[in-house]
Amino acid sequence: MSVTSSTRSRASVTTIPDSSFTVVVALDVGTAYSGYAYAFRKEMDENMDSVIMNSPWTGPDKLSTFKAPTHLLLNEKREFEAFGYEARKRYTELCNQGRHERCFYFKRFRTKLFTTQALSACLKKQALSACFKRQALSACFKWQLLSVCFKWQPLSTCFKWQPLSVLKASHTLKDETGKSLQAIRVFAITLRFLKGHLLNTLRMRGKEVSTEDIKWMVTVPAVCNDLSKQFIRQACVQAGIPGERLKIALEGEVASVYCQHMRGVGKLPIHAAGCSYVVADIGGGKTDIILHHRRPDGRLKEMNKGGGCMVGANQVENAFLQFLLRVLGAPAMREFLDDCKVEVLEFLQSFEASKKLITSSQTKPVTVLVPVGLERICRKKHNGEDMSGILQKSMYKEKVKVVDNHFHFDPSLCKDFFRVACSEIARHIRNVLTDKNAKECTVLILVGGMASSSMVQDLIKLELESGTSIQRIFVPPEPELAALKGAVMFGHQPKSIFQRVIRYTYGLRKAKLFNPDIHPHDRLVSIHGVDFITDVFCPFISAGSRAPVGFMSYDSLTSIEPMQKVIEIDVYFSPELNPTFVNDKHCALLGKIEYQIPNPSKEERTIYVEFIFGDTELFINITDRKTASRFKNSFPEIEK
Repeated sequence: MSVTSSTRSRASVTTIPDSSFTVVVALDVGTAYSGYAYAFRKEMDENMDSVIMNSPWTGPDKLSTFKAPTHLLLNEKREFEAFGYEARKRYTELCNQGRHERCFYFKRFRTKLFTTQALSACLKKQALSACFKRQALSACFKWQLLSVCFKWQPLSTCFKWQPLSVLKASHTLKDETGKSLQAIRVFAITLRFLKGHLLNTLRMRGKEVSTEDIKWMVTVPAVCNDLSKQFIRQACVQAGIPGERLKIALEGEVASVYCQHMRGVGKLPIHAAGCSYVVADIGGGKTDIILHHRRPDGRLKEMNKGGGCMVGANQVENAFLQFLLRVLGAPAMREFLDDCKVEVLEFLQSFEASKKLITSSQTKPVTVLVPVGLERICRKKHNGEDMSGILQKSMYKEKVKVVDNHFHFDPSLCKDFFRVACSEIARHIRNVLTDKNAKECTVLILVGGMASSSMVQDLIKLELESGTSIQRIFVPPEPELAALKGAVMFGHQPKSIFQRVIRYTYGLRKAKLFNPDIHPHDRLVSIHGVDFITDVFCPFISAGSRAPVGFMSYDSLTSIEPMQKVIEIDVYFSPELNPTFVNDKHCALLGKIEYQIPNPSKEERTIYVEFIFGDTELFINITDRKTASRFKNSFPEIEK
């Protein structure tokens, strides 16, 4: 423990120079899809748009995509078996053989991690009695039907994307059969596969490159808190990626960098000095929203804290499943989802293929094959009545029919599947635009996999055409690759970002001399006859502060007893502007560093702590006042 001292700050754009590297590589473990991209330094010096994507992944019906589904298959020994389309194919084969219970099959696990992390905030907001009466909470997570449990409210309303619950290395994820495995192991295996696939690709092309020759960029949502970034960094190290060669890339931010450097689209307003614009990165399970301003030198300034919500393409699928639950009944859907693994996979693949082609002007019905297992279960649960009869008795009898073993959905009904997600995304964009710094913002850029949908584009445009300053919505070519390619560009030119806005208040845990007039007595602690108040949150930077890259904030800590051997540096963070104590409900421990005092003595010992902001992660330097020794520190691994 230590006593408080004054805090000072100064601005600096000095950054630690990159060591030599040959290649910049970006890895993206997305909610729905994952992949990698790379570029050689020499070629990027000549052309920033020389980013190379991984070879296309081949799916069913010889479908090729630049990103593979985020599906991971492990054997019964918890060892890697397959990833992406191949994992899905092998898992289907195992299900047909009745051997799937032995293996571990994970899909869309990034969203599960953030959802579980944020659950405590949800529990405080709403009663769960209705949920437990209807179905087990674990089943809700398994089916991804959370909004059913929470009375159809949007997920972001419940979670508010402020997950400050403690994320530990021991945190587990459940696979499709309910078996648990450490989340960090799941991520590390996935990252190791992508890394190995990249290195093998380079060797096949005659490029002998080691991990030490590479600058590794790993993408995370821009609204991730520091605990999540530490988790991803630790998973990368476990995957064999050198920590000193690793840089975290914020997805919405690097998508903006991509839009600044992409070729073949002509001159856009965002390329003009002084232009302010919003980027909405809509992925599988989340949306990042960032407000950027282009400086005369071409560098980008973040103008406010932006926003985000846990809403993305997954919520369209959720709405589709919820519709079937309402029409066919919970017992039938529960049995189908639990007992017909292969058909569920094929059914959702069929819906996903149709979903990508739906337009707001479409008049032809949207068709999806009726699974044989679902038809059989519905007959059993509805006294022998077939699917057509069940639908004819529902309030949706004019909106959906069964013809030749296919669901025929009216386009207006499919539009409703998109509407709730798009309305929620638009609401968060509108919130960002209400900031005083967004008054002159007239351009919205949509990126991410969901942005390629014309239905999504039209619905968001409809939501924002009144009440906002947006005059033009732009979708770049291949919007689903914007973050990956942008991460490579950012890795090559890290100075393309000039300023970021701090999303949390950061502070140290300290002890202060007790003042009976202002301090609560239950926190009084006596040390060698001196009264202190402990666990005080002493901020060194507040949420909403603008920090140029390299911005430094200083603080100091002093020993409080003779012969003290260790000064503890406990860093906390909170979304609140002025937390009082580090154990307030909105505070979380970011990291703990123990400074070993050399040659302890009876005199007070003081250390100066330098916090470096403005980058994608927080860095710390420590200077011993007595010895003038200087130490560079990173936070230790997250708590086990």
